[in-house]
Amino acid sequence: MAHFIPLNDYKLNIVEAPSTFRPPFTISETGEIAAAVTGGTAYNGTAVRLESIVLDKETGTAVLGVSPTTFYDLLATNILYTAPSEALDGIITEHIRDRVEAFRDSHVPADAEILEDKRFANALAVSLIVEDIDGRLLLTERAADLAIGAGLYGVSATRGVTVEDIDSAHPILAAITSGSSVPFNKDNFTVQGIYFGGSKKQPALFCKTVLDYSLVGEIPAPDGKNTSYLLVNKSNRETLDELKVSEAARAHLNMTI
Repeated sequence: MAHFIPLNDYKLNIVEAPSTFRPPFTISETGEIAAAVTGGTAYNGTAVRLESIVLDKETGTAVLGVSPTTFYDLLATNILYTAPSEALDGIITEHIRDRVEAFRDSHVPADAEILEDKRFANALAVSLIVEDIDGRLLLTERAADLAIGAGLYGVSATRGVTVEDIDSAHPILAAITSGSSVPFNKDNFTVQGIYFGGSKKQPALFCKTVLDYSLVGEIPAPDGKNTSYLLVNKSNRETLDELKVSEAARAHLNMTI
């Protein structure tokens, strides 16, 4: 079951925390599993593990504790757990297949309690919806060769938070804007909350920015992660409901419209 923790009323603070991650597979095993899950298309990079969430109502501060991890660790834990069974066909080493099957058959805590399971990388992602002055939402059609969400429609931008982002003054803004052509209004930006999907077990910060101009004629050019962008008015529920999107994107859109 999916779970959402609202953060609208909190000031977000991200701090480094000791890692409690205990990888269930060796580095070489993790590499083979990541290749199998993605069909060999994934590039490994840094990521940050969400260790804890502390909400202080007195100070109005939400403190997220994070530690370093990698994208491959995410693929070989959170993504592996609910990956289609045919994804395992790419695992050619028998003893790894046996361990993967045991991992997938094991019990996993629901919702935010997955943070307590030391076997999962729980790499933090950011999901951004861009809305223009006339209520149009900027959506993306994701490329077919992506490791996650290939070929689906998505929100305006999704990014994994990296170790490099955490070193910046504003980690979430850095994660959203790094290498992105998606328009952004830092004067009208909200961290809506943190989402834990029921199927894709990865924590994601839901964010929204509202522009002070129209996006008609201003749609950005596609990048390597997206084949196209489209504008849909948030009042056009029928069109939005017909789009084939990920679980997290659907939850984020429903929250917005």
